Parts: sequence; structure tokens; C-alpha cells
Amino acid sequence: MPEMNLQFDARHSATVTYTAPVAKYRFVSWAGAHATDAAAVQGISELAGPAGRAGSLVTSYSYVVEAAGAIPAGSSVAPSGDGTGRAVVAGSGGCGRAITAAAAAGDLVTVVMQLGGAPVSPDGNLASAAVSTTTGTPGQIVKLSDGPDKGACLVWAIPEGATAYAWCWQIYPLAAYL
Repeated sequence: MPEMNLQFDARHSATVTYTAPVAKYRFVSWAGAHATDAAAVQGISELAGPAGRAGSLVTSYSYVVEAAGAIPAGSSVAPSGDGTGRAVVAGSGGCGRAITAAAAAGDLVTVVMQLGGAPVSPDGNLASAAVSTTTGTPGQIVKLSDGPDKGACLVWAIPEGATAYAWCWQIYPLAAYL
């Protein structure tokens, strides 16, 4: 699939320092290398780079990733376990859903990202009273199910100026929710 025909909606990105060589359009882990499982994915690389170089990862909504094999549109996807960061069909627990198909290894597929675990339900999955006592995993997204901010999406991240993780507004992940 030629790059000029790809369609995506990259809404947020993060800059990371690669700890190993990273190829363009690959799932990248929180450790700064190609991801090998869905739980470790921080985002998808926009550019290739060697270890020690800063790189940009798309972390929200949709982007393209290189497939390790055929992927039907609509499939749940995850990184292959071989250390290449390429996408494969996930039996369960994927980190995204393919909205285009890949016919073979090397094809690019557009993925709607679902980082941080299971996709959030439309009704929400975290009560506002539980926010202060609930610990997440880096990059996990939750949706408030009640209260004055019902429907707001929060991400488990380190707010600007802080040293510890907290629930942050997804639209501005550097600002703590509470």
C-alpha cells in the first residue's frame, strides 16, 4: 500500500528516546524499543531511528503500522512477539483495531488505537468517587461513568511538574484531573 494513500487521524504524540533501533510505522514499548505484546505498547513510531535518538510516537486515535502478515479489516491487532513491532491479528487483548486490511507482510494497515487495555465502554468504566483510589497502568484510558465530568476520558500519566503517575485529562495529558 503506497504511503500517499494512507488515511489516519493522529491526535496525540509523545517523544521518547529509543533504547534500540526502531523502524518507521512500528509498535513501540514504554521502554523505547519495538513492542512485543499489547500491554507494553506506548504508541506507533512516526520515524525510524537508532538507539539514543529521540523519536515521535502517535499515542491517540489512529495511525498506520506495518503488518507482519495478512490482517482483515476489523481485526483486533497487537505487536508480533518477534521483536519487530509489526502488527498481527490478536486473539484477545489487542492494542488496536484494523480499519483497513493488509494482504501480506510489509503492507501498511490503519489502526484505531486502544492502548492501555480493553476499549472503554460508551457508558464509562470508572466512578468519579473511585478516581482518587484507583491506580492505572501507564497509558491506560478510562471514562468517567458518573458525576459532573461524566463521559470525560482520563489517562494514567505523569502530569507536568510531577514525578508520580496520576489520572490526567486525556485531551491535555500533562494536567492532573484531581
